[in-house]
Amino acid sequence: MIVDLLPTEDQQLVSDSIESFLRDALPVDRLRDDAGFGGGPERAVWADLAGLGLFGLGLAAERGGVGYGAPEEITVSRLFGRNLVSPAVIATMAAVHVAAEAGDGDLTAALASGEKRAAFANLRTPGGEAWEVQLIDAEGADLLLLLEADRAHLIPAAAARDVTEVEAIDQTVQLQRASIDRGAAVAGVRGEAVPQRVSLMISAYLAGASEAARDMAVEYAKVREQFGQPIGAFQAVKHMCAEMALRSEAAHTQAFYATLVFTTGSADAGYEVACARSLAGRAAVENGKANVQVHGGMGFTQEANAHHYLKRAFVLSAINSTRRGEQHRIMADVQG
Repeated sequence: MIVDLLPTEDQQLVSDSIESFLRDALPVDRLRDDAGFGGGPERAVWADLAGLGLFGLGLAAERGGVGYGAPEEITVSRLFGRNLVSPAVIATMAAVHVAAEAGDGDLTAALASGEKRAAFANLRTPGGEAWEVQLIDAEGADLLLLLEADRAHLIPAAAARDVTEVEAIDQTVQLQRASIDRGAAVAGVRGEAVPQRVSLMISAYLAGASEAARDMAVEYAKVREQFGQPIGAFQAVKHMCAEMALRSEAAHTQAFYATLVFTTGSADAGYEVACARSLAGRAAVENGKANVQVHGGMGFTQEANAHHYLKRAFVLSAINSTRRGEQHRIMADVQG
């Protein structure tokens, strides 16, 4: 079977317009300063993000959305990864679907218009009378998106209790621990569709981050010289960059293919989504490491943005997922 993975004309137009906006409004260099931490710059341009139709991008027009679908959502999520956009943007895009599927038109409209914001409440312990969660860039959020394997919940941010600040591996992300009573949700949907959709968006984000790390390493290898020649001329560096290219291409291709399978409602969607998440997580982490290594000692310092991609890869890979969990999903489907 031949599958066309090239972007359509509409998808390319969406990509070009969002890429231009992100380049000007949310450059990665913003993360060099404390003012760029915790999703602050994203909150400052939230109305602009809403004006571009991002939050209702994948929602049907009759439900108040732009009328595109999951392929367009992962197209922009890939760009988010390149610019290390706050995870709260993806959380709000996903929250729109929860509200719409739950039949809450007012909440759907408020989220799609940017009037309300959502953030991830990443589930730490599934058992007990309360959910123990990690809040990610949740400052100023109105709602929390909590995902389980077969359901999604929208919870008022005010319902989070015992909120404690935690130092994250990525210091540019605000991380908090909290507890949430199970009866606090204001909207929820059963089924795997929303969790899978979020996993696809995160996979695309991680693929984009892996591509940006690859590009950064290649550009540095062209200009950094040792022994009178660019380090890119050395075979060891060439091989490292080539492996980065293979990983990022595999991650992006699988994410887009899994999205196409997801849109058909095929029973294979769970398997393909798990493969996408596994490949993208590995690509983002390994390319982040390689990028730091190509930059040498400077890669560990604030003088370069290399370390940001590696740290953010660890954070995004942990949202509603673990490497072992994705492997179990893959193997369960193969054995089934």
